[in-house]
Amino acid sequence: MFSKLHLKYRILFAFLFISCFSLIVGGIAYYNTQTIVKDFEHVININMANQLKLDDMKDSVRLIQGRMAVVVGFPKGHEAEVKEAIGRIEHEIKDYEVTDKAYREVQFAPGEELVYKQLAANWIIVKEKTQVLLESYKKDPTSEEV
Repeated sequence: MFSKLHLKYRILFAFLFISCFSLIVGGIAYYNTQTIVKDFEHVININMANQLKLDDMKDSVRLIQGRMAVVVGFPKGHEAEVKEAIGRIEHEIKDYEVTDKAYREVQFAPGEELVYKQLAANWIIVKEKTQVLLESYKKDPTSEEV
């Protein structure tokens, strides 16, 4: 079929074929690139934000535990440090609850709910112990219960 055509027409058809092929490959590449960008934006905007909130909640739990050690470790003679620690504990409790609320508003990624449940279970224990400690300290800072 092509053998009877002049060379200029063969070159023209080859050019058109390669152009069409390049257009198809480019279209597929563009579509796949847009899909990847969309998935990446989802990871950065939602999943990464959730991971940062989860890290903030873990940090709050660690800070509360550390400040509880200050309250227990320095009950006499260090009232200023203990009062600062108690203020920091109350601040961290509020921060945790605000971050937790924002975290739960976004749908969990696969596997994320299990991590959250473990942190939430730990938080319940820490919050109960913290409330008991703070109540004991506010009643009598020199008590052996503290």
